[in-house]
Amino acid sequence: MGLNRGFIVAVRIMIILISMIELALTASIFDFIVNYGKFYTLPDEKILIEKNRASFFYFTVILAFVSQTVALSSHLHLTILVKEQRKVLFEWLEVISAMVLTVMAIVCCTISMNNAANLSKFAFNAEPRAFQQAALWYYTRFYASAVFWTMQAALSAVVFLATLLRRRTIY
Repeated sequence: MGLNRGFIVAVRIMIILISMIELALTASIFDFIVNYGKFYTLPDEKILIEKNRASFFYFTVILAFVSQTVALSSHLHLTILVKEQRKVLFEWLEVISAMVLTVMAIVCCTISMNNAANLSKFAFNAEPRAFQQAALWYYTRFYASAVFWTMQAALSAVVFLATLLRRRTIY
C-alpha cells in the first residue's frame, strides 16, 4: 500500500514551519550575549553556551527550508519540465537531503539537550538572582529547541523513508 501523496506534502509543510520556528529560537538563543561570551559562571568564568554551536543550528534550518521547499514545489508540479529532464538527479538529491537533514536534526537535538542539562543546575538555584533568571531563560529556549529538533528529525525520517519507498510504489 503506497503512501498518500497529500500526507507527504503535509509533512513537508510541517518541516518548513518547524524550520521557521527553529530559526526564531536559534536567533534568540545565540544572541549578542552568547556571541560575545558574556554568559558565564562566577568566579571561574566558565562560558555556559558555546557560540560555535550556532553554525549547526543555522545550517540545519537552511537545509530544511531549502530542501523541503524545492521538494514541495516538485510535489505541487511547479517544476514539471525540469523534474522530467533530470528525474534521477532530483530523486537522489531528495534522498540525500532528507538523510542529511535527519542526521543534522538529531545532532542539533543532542546539542540542545546537553545545553539544557548544563543550564538546569543554574536555572533553578543560582546566585545572583539575575543570573538564575537568565539561565532559566536560556534553559527554556534550549528545551523547546530540543523538542522541535526531535519533531524535525522524526518528520524528516518519514520523508526519507517515503522517498526510498517511492521507487517501489507510487504515493
